[in-house]
Amino acid sequence: MEQIDSRERILQHATQLFIEQGYHRLSMRELAEAANISKAGIYHHFKDKENLFLAVLIFHLDALEHVVDQAAAADGSVQLRVEQMVRAFLARSAEQRAIIRVARQEMAQLSEQGQQALRQAYHQKFIGKIAALLAAGIEQGEFRAMDAQVLTWALLGLLNPYLYPAHGNQDSIDAETISQVLQIFFFGVVAR
Repeated sequence: MEQIDSRERILQHATQLFIEQGYHRLSMRELAEAANISKAGIYHHFKDKENLFLAVLIFHLDALEHVVDQAAAADGSVQLRVEQMVRAFLARSAEQRAIIRVARQEMAQLSEQGQQALRQAYHQKFIGKIAALLAAGIEQGEFRAMDAQVLTWALLGLLNPYLYPAHGNQDSIDAETISQVLQIFFFGVVAR
């Protein structure tokens, strides 16, 4: 039980410190102090800083995957399920939203093998599942016929500003903002 608790504590503190400082500036000594564990204790769970960083990112990708899976399995139209997914993404804490930004910004710090592992997990757990949900909307005639990957990146592009500190200092995004983002995604900005 103590091993699980210390591993989770390390992941929690590492998430916060990677968000605040980035990959390169974070020292394992500083993480050990923040998590109240020895450096040896960190290395017991994670072979190096890259392994720790990947574990943090995969942990958060697992949580995002769960959000997408819940939306995909929900009843109702694909549009309603996409709305549910977006609301759940933006309801996450500022820290949970910021980790996606950190992954993109710090990916170059990883080895080629680490980058490949992260890209694969990101596509498998997140991008691919969103694209599949949007493709279902296209196939069912709810959305216009278009490339589901382009549609996926358009949606994520709209959500991108809410992953950054200007919006990240808000612990949650207000319902009106979320509604406006969804309206832009589904209906555009042209007055009809």
